[in-house]
This record gives sequence, structure tokens and C-alpha cells, in this order.
Amino acid sequence: MPPAAPRHAPQSPAELARRAEALLPLRPADLHVLLVLSDGPLHSYGISKAADSVAGRVALELGSLYRTLNRLRTEGLIEPVAKIERGPQGQERRTWRLTALGRAVARAEAERLREVVEAARTRKLLRDPMS
Repeated sequence: MPPAAPRHAPQSPAELARRAEALLPLRPADLHVLLVLSDGPLHSYGISKAADSVAGRVALELGSLYRTLNRLRTEGLIEPVAKIERGPQGQERRTWRLTALGRAVARAEAERLREVVEAARTRKLLRDPMS
């Protein structure tokens, strides 16, 4: 059996899409973290604050956020930026960014949710925003 490819080896768009689909559906907190990081790298506290502005009514408390970040890192959806920042009291702040797989998963989940919303509109559970 050939050795497994490194986690960050370049992947074809088809391979990324296949791997992304296998990770759906996402937990709401996972999607919010990926949405926030799609704007660029942030440290944990910044992720928590930025998530407050994302629609969906998901509160990312720091304790649960650290578990979410660990899970997303284990799944290869986010990775730490090599440089560690220092906070106001000198504490270390790890900064996180999306991986290519993380961006593909966020895109696939957004598409999946769009389809859910369209199905709800078809069944008259939601108003058409154009009417």
C-alpha cells in the first residue's frame, strides 16, 4: 500500500470537493468558524468576536470555541499560522487560518444550505425575498 499523502499536499479540485462532501453537514459552530476565517487569519478571541456578527444566532463561548478549533484542526479544515502573537498581558495568541479543504468544506456547506432554503421556499415555509 502506498504511503498516505501529506495532509497539505496539493489536491485536485475534484478531490477537494469529494473530501468536502464527506464532512457534511457541519455543526453550526464549525460553519461559523469557517465563515469567519474565510475573511483571513484570526486568533481565537478575534474569531469569537467576529462570529457575533455572522447570522445564525450561534454563540461561540471561548471554552467551546477551543474544542471546535481543535476538532477543525484535526479534520484538516484549519491550521495555525506559524507566528504566535502576544496579547495585551503578554499571553500567547495562536492565529488560525483556513486550509484549502476548509474553504472547500465551507463552500460546500453554504451550497447545501442554499438548497435547503430553496426547498423551504418551494414548500411555502419561507417568503420569497423578491416578493
